[in-house]
Amino acid sequence: MSWTEKKINQTITDIKKRASEDEAFRKLCLDNPTEAVKQISGLEMPEGLKINIIENDPDIDHTIILPSKVEAFNTEELEKITGEKVSDTAKC
Repeated sequence: MSWTEKKINQTITDIKKRASEDEAFRKLCLDNPTEAVKQISGLEMPEGLKINIIENDPDIDHTIILPSKVEAFNTEELEKITGEKVSDTAKC
């Protein structure tokens, strides 16, 4: 068996259910999510794939997941991309 969208969704559902009932498994999810996924799915995670499992805090109303950092282009890079001269005082 391999990873399919259906298998991924079922694994997530099963992890949530077991973590809500089994404190040791919940700790495993937080400490070693790759192993938790393997225990539930019976499958190895694809190499290079990393996951993060966080615990819901009842004292927190919303959890916001920030996007990856975006590196800003310097003036020279912007000029190469746009093909136009970029003013040093221009705000991008």
